[in-house]
Amino acid sequence: MGAYRIQYAGQGEKAYAGMDDAYKGRFDAAMRRTVGSNPYGHGSSPARRGQEEHRRQITVAGSIVQYYVSDAVAVVTAVQIVRGFR
Repeated sequence: MGAYRIQYAGQGEKAYAGMDDAYKGRFDAAMRRTVGSNPYGHGSSPARRGQEEHRRQITVAGSIVQYYVSDAVAVVTAVQIVRGFR
């Protein structure tokens, strides 16, 4: 499958909207390179061990991102972003 579209919802949408432009550019590039190209790879893991393989988490550009993967429509929805201290 090709690239996944990335969208934001809930707390993830609020955190994304609050990012300054410089960080948002780095974050977007890192999300496309990792989650957007292979949402099950790049060191991601199930958000809760033993549950829902499609609910994932990963560290991207110093932030922890929790997201859902929809293979049927090639969409990743980030629902939570916890920005690290960089």
